[in-house]
Amino acid sequence: MLFNYLYFHKQKLKPYWIYILKTLSLTMIKPLALSIFFILALVSCNPGTAGNNKEAFPKSFKEIKKAAWLIGQWKSISSDGIAIEYWNHLNDSAMAGTSYFLKGKDTVSKETILLVQKGEKLIYIPTVSNQNEGEPILFSCVFSTDKELVFENKAHDFPQLISYKQIREDSAVAEISGPINGKSKAITFNMKKQ
Repeated sequence: MLFNYLYFHKQKLKPYWIYILKTLSLTMIKPLALSIFFILALVSCNPGTAGNNKEAFPKSFKEIKKAAWLIGQWKSISSDGIAIEYWNHLNDSAMAGTSYFLKGKDTVSKETILLVQKGEKLIYIPTVSNQNEGEPILFSCVFSTDKELVFENKAHDFPQLISYKQIREDSAVAEISGPINGKSKAITFNMKKQ
């Protein structure tokens, strides 16, 4: 306290903030600035603020807006294991998803998904780490409403169809289907929003 009193009298009562700025070293300012930037980035990217509603997408992107209900974390529990899928809003024309399938404590598969609107069409682009040499596969939307999305790629082995159907705000059914060894197969995931 005495130091502050002497400092201000000697400097002809300069404002306190000038003293603070002069005494703060650059090594203290950098971490502070980075911390503020990081907090702002987290708050602005939080899917709970901008990404959880259709208003996050402009009117010109009406197809991607139909998928806005997917945003959040979904879980499906079956005798085979647990499927977890997380979706967030990337920008006006895109959403990103991540999917994991867990068997016990092991992650059996991991998939990243990009859902984009190109023109008036939705494109579903999954990349599975241990399939297709890690290359993305494109599925085009063949049917869409505010509660259902169906994507297709007849050139892909399995699945050829991927669909999502909202049952209620907190529940949905996802299904992958197509031929396996000449027979039609469908795998259904009853999903609950977390």
